[in-house]
Amino acid sequence: MKSAEVKGLAKTLGGPEMSGIAPGVPVAVQTAAGWMPYIVGAEGTPKPVGDEPVPTTAAAHACAIEFCAKRFAEILADWLTPAEQAAVVERNRSQMNPLVCHSHDFCDANMAMLDALQSVGIISETFSSLPEEAMILWCAAWDEAKRSGFYFEVAG
Repeated sequence: MKSAEVKGLAKTLGGPEMSGIAPGVPVAVQTAAGWMPYIVGAEGTPKPVGDEPVPTTAAAHACAIEFCAKRFAEILADWLTPAEQAAVVERNRSQMNPLVCHSHDFCDANMAMLDALQSVGIISETFSSLPEEAMILWCAAWDEAKRSGFYFEVAG
């Protein structure tokens, strides 16, 4: 895969420039082809996402959402037993209210999401002081995780 030449800033969603961003954090990088989704590598250098980065800020945002959703799901998988995971998926499938998530039936899922976003370097704040941009990512990542069945290996 040919790496794109960086032609400007690399930044997170409304966040700081590249210095000090933890490895694995999704970022948008302005290249000659436009804004593209990248992941911060171990050396702090941006690496393209996928084989052919799509030059849109929507793609970078979607990448960040999926990345955070998967990290959230990993934390929930550590916290919940396989039976609880199956119950969460089944209850969410039959839930008619889109604002209800049954992960809360078994743990403080808000703390799991906070841990997820903190662990990937997206936020460092406490739940009560999150900026609006972080809450938008929080909600979108939660919806993606829920829609995917939390990426649990649950039959059904």
